[in-house]
Amino acid sequence: DKMAIIQPGSYRACFCTGRPHTCCDADQDFATEILAFVAAGADPGHYMVCEATLDGDARSCKIEGFTGVGLQTGDMLMVQDTVTCGMATGRIAGIPEVMTSRPTQQRDFQMDGSSPRWSGGQ
Repeated sequence: DKMAIIQPGSYRACFCTGRPHTCCDADQDFATEILAFVAAGADPGHYMVCEATLDGDARSCKIEGFTGVGLQTGDMLMVQDTVTCGMATGRIAGIPEVMTSRPTQQRDFQMDGSSPRWSGGQ
């Protein structure tokens, strides 16, 4: 009926033909590819640093080395404090409600051209 992909990547749906002497109980029995697809999404394990005002108003957030499958400029990200994505009821104080990805820009660097050192790692 329904399928959920937890990890982004390339996948194949494979079929067992049920030929004589084939029990469809081993990986090698499923040798006929019926579908190949890519599940786009972010890789796990990223670290985000946000700059916020004292009243909890978010100014900006940064995730360095953001990687995944099928990502592109303009993709959107929402941090949610729920058990599973899609169940949020409002924004989290100090974090922008929706963030949009963009390539690194000159303003992301310090005056000497070096990358800023964000506390907490990169």
